[in-house]
Amino acid sequence: MSRPRKNTFAGWLPGLYQKEGRRGTLYYTLNPNYISLGHNLSVARKKLLELQEVRYSVFTIGGLLDEFMTYRKDKSERTGRPAPSTVEGNLVEVVQLKATFGHMMPADLTTQHVWQYLHLERGKIAPVRANREISLLSSGFRYGVNRGLVQSNPCIGVEKNVEHPRTRAVTLGELDSFCDFTRGNRHQSVNQRKREFTTGQVISLASRLAFLTAKAESQILQLQMTDVRTDGIFFKKRKRGHETLVEWTLALRQCVDALAAVRAASESPYLVQTQDGGAYTLSGFISVWRPAMTAWVNEEGANSPRTRFTFHDLRAMAITHLKSQGRDPKLLSGHTTDKIPDRVYDRGRERRAKAVM
Repeated sequence: MSRPRKNTFAGWLPGLYQKEGRRGTLYYTLNPNYISLGHNLSVARKKLLELQEVRYSVFTIGGLLDEFMTYRKDKSERTGRPAPSTVEGNLVEVVQLKATFGHMMPADLTTQHVWQYLHLERGKIAPVRANREISLLSSGFRYGVNRGLVQSNPCIGVEKNVEHPRTRAVTLGELDSFCDFTRGNRHQSVNQRKREFTTGQVISLASRLAFLTAKAESQILQLQMTDVRTDGIFFKKRKRGHETLVEWTLALRQCVDALAAVRAASESPYLVQTQDGGAYTLSGFISVWRPAMTAWVNEEGANSPRTRFTFHDLRAMAITHLKSQGRDPKLLSGHTTDKIPDRVYDRGRERRAKAVM
């Protein structure tokens, strides 16, 4: 059983303290600096509530999110959690949240506002993205409560949109077709100077590397030349997963050698490089991937059987392929349990088993 607070007294409020002096009992607060509230308890309580109200009203929700993201980025740089790619994605979510809630005072946001955003506004367009954005907003309010910037978190208990795992199963034929398409820069106009660039080759080879290693976008884009070893490719752990060493096969060796050959700047540490020799950000890579995917889908016209897939679908493709071979995908993907590979990444269209008897 916890001990009672030593500084509580009749009429006590959070943040209100008392001490005995020569002129009697003095009430004060730390907000965060020492502020005297006088000798009268009722007046001191009123002053404290006024000070707290002023403090709570300093931030709009936009300002609260900005301060939270500053804290979040600093924490990521110090501890590695959240991952830099997660912070990068959060910054995109903040833009969307500020467009809707940024002008509001935190105290004015209600649970009903959050529910309407999830189900009647943003949720009708992108229900899964709406869930992620409200999760970030909730984290921002939780930070504000802990810092004493806001009084409560209106996101708690709000019903979110139902999410279903993706079912898009990419075939080897589709991956080969897309890689051939982008390697020849056929996603670029014939008259475009970009046809001379190696961007298409990088997209093609990075896609192949993602499938061969069963890794996520951030792991592929952050891969450095020092991670390419004589016994394989070393991948740092992602989120709460394991570090992994992907041992060499002929296909993997050929893919990495081809990537090394098109590197724009040999002094850059990154294996997958932009035209300037730098590392791709997650949003930067998506900005070149999506037009290439659109061009590939539309190459054969309106009756084309091709359908879109995401770069992250290649990780699912690899895990599905491993499971069909009877191999343990966790050894390659770095997951710690079978839960996520089975529920999210296994895109096998059917389950097979012999009859009971």
